[in-house]
Amino acid sequence: MKKLNWGHGIAIFLIIFLMLNVAAVLYTFSQDVELVTDNYYEKELKYEEQLIQERRGMDLSDSLKIELDKLNLVINYPESLLKQNIKGNIHLYRPDQKKFDYNMKIEHDSTGEQIINMAGKAPGKWKISITLNDGSLDYIFKKDIYLR
Repeated sequence: MKKLNWGHGIAIFLIIFLMLNVAAVLYTFSQDVELVTDNYYEKELKYEEQLIQERRGMDLSDSLKIELDKLNLVINYPESLLKQNIKGNIHLYRPDQKKFDYNMKIEHDSTGEQIINMAGKAPGKWKISITLNDGSLDYIFKKDIYLR
């Protein structure tokens, strides 16, 4: 049996190193990469307007409240906005998987509360964005929740 010298050891090390690099590159290219939104450029142009609408929502004396009670998402709309006929949209989205995103209309009860059942939804981080209009002004409210 022939003894391996240091040159053979270096060659074996380099071959294993290259094979691991090729495997890492192949694995990275096989991963699915999604953008949070398809039309990010148009949204970026409207970003300052969104900041103004968010600030308007935070400046309300009785701001919107979003809480997670077990598997129910409870949204309490501000009484100051309930006096008007508010309309809007709730956008629930997962930053990592676009296929779980969905939209719904604002439909509160007489007390200004809306309950969204989150049972069956994928666990992890969810971003909630609520846009509403009181007839004259637009408001945006945002919050992150974590489903277990």
